[in-house]
Amino acid sequence: MERLKENDDTGFSLVRMKSGLEGWMPTQYLIDQPIAKDMLEQTNDSLSTLSTEHEEALQRIREIESTLEQMDQTEASLRAENNELQEELDRITRLAANVIAIDQENSQLKNEQESLHANIDALDVANRELQDVSNRGWFLNGAGVVLMGLLIGFWLARRIYQKQSTGGWA
Repeated sequence: MERLKENDDTGFSLVRMKSGLEGWMPTQYLIDQPIAKDMLEQTNDSLSTLSTEHEEALQRIREIESTLEQMDQTEASLRAENNELQEELDRITRLAANVIAIDQENSQLKNEQESLHANIDALDVANRELQDVSNRGWFLNGAGVVLMGLLIGFWLARRIYQKQSTGGWA
């Protein structure tokens, strides 16, 4: 309802309803604020709207919490994977550092191997020479024995021949 005019002398006011109907009514029944029924309807509408907004906000909060929980799980998984990768990187770094040391040790061992092969070759040559000397010694000993046998044989034969020619034991 809308107040159009007020007559202070008579205590009546000209009003127009929402339907368009106009008329006079006592001013004492008119107030500037809406009646309790209208205020209750407005409050209930506001409450309903706020309740709906509250439910939507709670739903969004649950969705955000769910998303946050998933993100926390993903973060934990990624941290674990990152730690594993960091450990593997550290191991590879240690191995890479060891590769240089192993390569240097390998070069040193190759040099030692070549030196030992040279020593083995030298020892083989010395062994063959010693075997040749030993064989020569046995050969000379054998030749000496044969020569001594021949000399003893010639001496005995001559002695026997001289005994036969002289006829006695001389």
